[in-house]
Amino acid sequence: MKVHKQTKLTVQLNVDGEEKLQTQTFANVKPDAEAESILALGEAVASFNPEDSTFESVIETVQFEYSK
Repeated sequence: MKVHKQTKLTVQLNVDGEEKLQTQTFANVKPDAEAESILALGEAVASFNPEDSTFESVIETVQFEYSK
């Protein structure tokens, strides 16, 4: 049996002068969220950061548990 365990979203921001992307993770997100809503979250998070950062992407991680 396949059971949904968790969905996480990781917002990635590019900060001027830094090689690595800055990330912010949100756990226990509603499963099957629409792409527009996910991207809107990324834009909202970016609006709270300094002006030298830009929104890059959002990574969605979905975990399922399989059992007999």
